[in-house]
Amino acid sequence: EIADRADLVLVDGKPLIWISKIYGRLIKEKISGSDFVPILCKRAAEMGYSVFIIGGKPGIAEKAKANLERELPNIKNCWYVCASFWF
Repeated sequence: EIADRADLVLVDGKPLIWISKIYGRLIKEKISGSDFVPILCKRAAEMGYSVFIIGGKPGIAEKAKANLERELPNIKNCWYVCASFWF
């Protein structure tokens, strides 16, 4: 029900494709977050949207922000926080 109401649902694993066949709700392909996020960030830069990065290990989110700003010089409002959430 949650997935049915979502604006965007990404399937990041082959097992989910297989399960979709069992339930008769075929998902055509897997879209990994690592493939989708760069496309999403590029579009955000084009549209002037903000990007917020949450990183788990110290330095990771800051590095991701620096990489985004290097790759997409027109990106605005790019923030980050390092939040391990104890995992």
